[in-house]
Amino acid sequence: MAHVLHEYMRKKGTAGPQCQGMVLGSSWLSTVHQDWAFLAKQQRCEYLKQKLTHIKARIQEYDRDCAGTF
Repeated sequence: MAHVLHEYMRKKGTAGPQCQGMVLGSSWLSTVHQDWAFLAKQQRCEYLKQKLTHIKARIQEYDRDCAGTF
């Protein structure tokens, strides 16, 4: 979306106040999009960490249970 605004601004020029608002809006839009992407990646990372911790705990539990059988 931001690239469409930049292309429009390139064609129309940046002399008017509307174009200045578009510059601010497009940079804000790209920042928000990056923040959403970052937050989604961060959330996924936390989920995977929790999943790994759970798997490690299950493996340790299995190892403890099997240690007495040998």
